[in-house]
Amino acid sequence: MINVPTMMMTQAVPGIPPTNALASAATAMADINDLELLLERFLVSIIAMAGAKAGAVRVLTDDGQRMRLVSHLGLPDHVVAAERQVERGCGMCGVASAKDTLIWMDDMGACAQHSQQSYFGVQCQRVLVISLPHGQEILGIYNLFFEDAVQPSAETETMLRLIGQLLGLALHN
Repeated sequence: MINVPTMMMTQAVPGIPPTNALASAATAMADINDLELLLERFLVSIIAMAGAKAGAVRVLTDDGQRMRLVSHLGLPDHVVAAERQVERGCGMCGVASAKDTLIWMDDMGACAQHSQQSYFGVQCQRVLVISLPHGQEILGIYNLFFEDAVQPSAETETMLRLIGQLLGLALHN
């Protein structure tokens, strides 16, 4: 299906103001041939715009049965290790991998089962899951991880959906 290199990001980078995030994502897509660099800029911008503490991008494996972590920023190492590959049907990420949607998740129980160490439900209180569509196909998802009850505005959520569509286009190409 999609051959995307795995990338590990551990360094926090200053974000981009919300009003510039969509323009920054579109410019990055136009100017960057390197998918890893595109994903890096994407996560930095989106995390800052949404007020999240971390973010991740997952793509479907070639057989479509699993989701593979291809980029992340701000996640603890133990979470990255536990989340490298998850079943396609796992929790709300599984729902978002089946249809074009944006889903808020407050129950971290399914996510917490992947790791022995505390993160989900402790440091991470909410997750936003957004599909990465291209045409009628869902190529993957991206997650934003929040440590409190912060919820971006409806306008920001609309921009996050649009950016998901742009990223779906970039992954397809």
